[in-house]
Amino acid sequence: MELITKLKGSVLGPILFTMYISPLGDLVRQRNVSYHMYADDTQLYLSFRSNDHENIEVAKSSIEQCIFVIKKWMASNFLKLNDDKTELLVVHPKHIETPSLRSIAVGDEVINPSECARNIGVMLDQNLNMEQQITTICKSAFLHIRNIRKVRNDLPQHAAETVVNALVTSRLYNCNALLLGLPKNLLQKLQYVQNSAACLITGTNKRDHIRPVLKKLHWLPIDNRIVFKILLLTFKARAKLAPQYIQDLSNDYTPQRNLCSGLKCLLETPNYNLESYGKRAFSVGAPCLWNSLPMKLKISRLIDIFKKKLKTYLFKHSYF
Repeated sequence: MELITKLKGSVLGPILFTMYISPLGDLVRQRNVSYHMYADDTQLYLSFRSNDHENIEVAKSSIEQCIFVIKKWMASNFLKLNDDKTELLVVHPKHIETPSLRSIAVGDEVINPSECARNIGVMLDQNLNMEQQITTICKSAFLHIRNIRKVRNDLPQHAAETVVNALVTSRLYNCNALLLGLPKNLLQKLQYVQNSAACLITGTNKRDHIRPVLKKLHWLPIDNRIVFKILLLTFKARAKLAPQYIQDLSNDYTPQRNLCSGLKCLLETPNYNLESYGKRAFSVGAPCLWNSLPMKLKISRLIDIFKKKLKTYLFKHSYF
């Protein structure tokens, strides 16, 4: 089970604020709590066993003490932690109906678990099924499609494609690596958005076969677009171009003795417990996808060349 606490702080401006609060990282690490920071958003992460009452209490105490230290440091450095804007998200499997951690104390506020929390534009729910995120994307995308349709006849196709890419498909592709391994019925909702956007650009009737239209626009289907993003992140991790926490999730496979597999640029695939969640983890999904690539893609040296070859490879698998 994962505990995610989102703290809201004051803003001096993204760069100055990040530099100003950088000592907070040391304070959090000293209490064995994981974290991510982006401008004035700070997320604290802590794992615990949901069936162990003592472990739950230890996790609660650790996170509350960490927040107390952060609050104290901020007060001494002329910053204010917005207690009422702090969110608590307890991530747990579907079979657990209610979170085992009922609340945490943040200053004078008692923060109860939320069913869903926004994290840098992504809606994360307590089961990580991403249904709320997909619903939000579809709602926003169809709103823009309806608005663009009103002026479509006044736009040439290249202008319509530019507008659709800016307002619709950009939402489909944003943070889509998080959608790896989701059920087909959820991804089909996003595919329907992409199909509608393609019909809007080309003036195709929605009852016509859509694959030739997507092929003409050179658009990868949603599922392969997700694969494209995962593999691009994997390439960056192996090339030391990704953040360190992403690099730590991609480890080269080293056989215990001299085998041919040691020369195939493979990644180590860790073991996992839950079928519904384990395969979706980047540490599992990325190596599986990477190891299935042909050797000529994996030995690419430059990221631009890799992107071009990868899209061609996925495009052929999608339409030929």
